[in-house]
Amino acid sequence: MKNSIMLYKFLGLSALIAAIAIACNPYQKWNSLEFYSVEKSDAYSLPVSQDTDKDFSALHETNMREMDVKVDMQFVKSANIANDIICQHINSQILDLLLKQPSSTSIEEAIENFIADEKKDFASDPMTMTYYDHITSHGEYGMNGIINYWHTQEVFTGGAHPSTTTTILRFATETGQFVSFDQVFPLTSNK
Repeated sequence: MKNSIMLYKFLGLSALIAAIAIACNPYQKWNSLEFYSVEKSDAYSLPVSQDTDKDFSALHETNMREMDVKVDMQFVKSANIANDIICQHINSQILDLLLKQPSSTSIEEAIENFIADEKKDFASDPMTMTYYDHITSHGEYGMNGIINYWHTQEVFTGGAHPSTTTTILRFATETGQFVSFDQVFPLTSNK
């Protein structure tokens, strides 16, 4: 009898702790942010111009200059309307910092503008025979309500191999603010 009373007390206390943990969950907002992907690609060909080095253009059988741009990026959304401002803030920072597009544009428009800018740059450089720019970005949840955002850009303009750059950004899920390296790893004093 005494053991069953202890069991009921234990179960009751466990249920109370679980209820408090659910009610006071500091990651509730964190869990309500979701990632979704936006993919866009475009290929572009131009005839070899008079300005192109004849020896270099002879290496290309088609006498066409070719470019390819692929963007596969994740952005943040929420089913909770209260989090829309946080999502907009994170997404606009991603567009500004990584695609160099104004935060006032929509995600789709910013990606279209980025690809159009790439095409314009390719068309203005008659020496670039083959060009590609592939972007892959994804977010993941880190510790303490932080979103880690990985952005990899692989660019090839000719030569032996492409150039690859990886950028990692962090955002607070409570505010949508960018979290700097110093905020994640604060300097400690030797006192």
